[in-house]
Amino acid sequence: MRYLLTFLLLVLFAFAHAQNVTKPLPSCIKLKTGCNGLGVCQENGACRCYPGFTFPTLIINGTATRSRVYCNGSKSHLFEKRELKNTAVLDGGSYMRPLVIALRTEISIFNFILFGLIVYRLVLDFKLYGKRRDIITKVSLGFIATSTLLLFINNVLDYWGVYGVMAPMAFFAFHAIIEWLLVGVFCAIVLHWVNIYNSTVKSIRRQEMIMKINSNYAASVSVEEVVQSVTFLKIFRLPYIAITGITLCITIARLFTTPLATSVDGYGGFYRFFNAWFLILWFLFGVAFAIYGYKLQRVMPPASSHKIKRVTGKLCLMALICTINALCMILLDNYTPVFPSLPGNIGLITRNYITFNTRTMVAAVVLDIYMPFSKMKYWLNGSLFSSHTTDASKGGTQVEAAVNRSNQEEGETV
Repeated sequence: MRYLLTFLLLVLFAFAHAQNVTKPLPSCIKLKTGCNGLGVCQENGACRCYPGFTFPTLIINGTATRSRVYCNGSKSHLFEKRELKNTAVLDGGSYMRPLVIALRTEISIFNFILFGLIVYRLVLDFKLYGKRRDIITKVSLGFIATSTLLLFINNVLDYWGVYGVMAPMAFFAFHAIIEWLLVGVFCAIVLHWVNIYNSTVKSIRRQEMIMKINSNYAASVSVEEVVQSVTFLKIFRLPYIAITGITLCITIARLFTTPLATSVDGYGGFYRFFNAWFLILWFLFGVAFAIYGYKLQRVMPPASSHKIKRVTGKLCLMALICTINALCMILLDNYTPVFPSLPGNIGLITRNYITFNTRTMVAAVVLDIYMPFSKMKYWLNGSLFSSHTTDASKGGTQVEAAVNRSNQEEGETV
């Protein structure tokens, strides 16, 4: 009897232990779900969904179950007879779809207008200067035109691929490329700023030659200051060019890593590095340019520094906007959340409102550098562009002079 009781106790103990053992979680590797094409199956058996997609909630036998082996999209045969809830990030409440529609409409309209104006300014540059002159301006306008075009395409066609018009990775690729294009635009405008500065320095050197001939001529800047400025400028532009090249390599790595990486820790580390890189990059770009740009302006004669000051101010504003955007991307991130309680769809739509609008604002700032909004109607007046000749000694065109004259005449009549 004693042996029988002992045996029964052992059986009960084994049964109780078996009940307490956690069942292994379903694995996208074993089930070969492929995350239904909306994410990447990780080595831990869970899907890493692309931006805009999350794990769906399945109703199985009346019980709501959060699936980690699929990424949600439209209702699909993959789920067979199971009831699928929260079919997309759009389904976050009655307010979510109107918010997405409003964002897409706003960004599409503004970027369509900006793209048209930027292309118009770029065509003028080719018409006035030809293909080989003023290359930096053409590169800047070309980059920002591409940025506005990609942002327009993304928003007019889809929202992270949830509508099924664009593949999720195609939307993501355009989104990532825009980020690098803005860095490239900033670098190109810095070089444009350097060219403006060099043109002014050449003018100062001519003044020095006049002073040697005419002892009564007084120069506002010494030769030593000019030489120091030229030497510094040769060094100043190199870090911007180098960092732009490094950022291009990082962006290419991101485009390959996102759809291919299966290591949870590896992808997480790269993801955090990428976000931190852009935050540090834009912050240092802005601080360095503000400090050294101000120092270089002090060397310029007052009459020559107006355009340099205007470009410097626009570049500092551009860096500030991009720094704020990069900071918000970290604070509102879903993959490594700073605020875990923030719903994924709320974080995504908030992040997109900030990112898409800041990118649009940057495009407007760049356009304002090359075609100021305050003189827009003069730039759009075709009668001002009858002359195609340029004044190389002044670093400008007769068209720009005509714009300025027209603006001054209107100011005098008002």
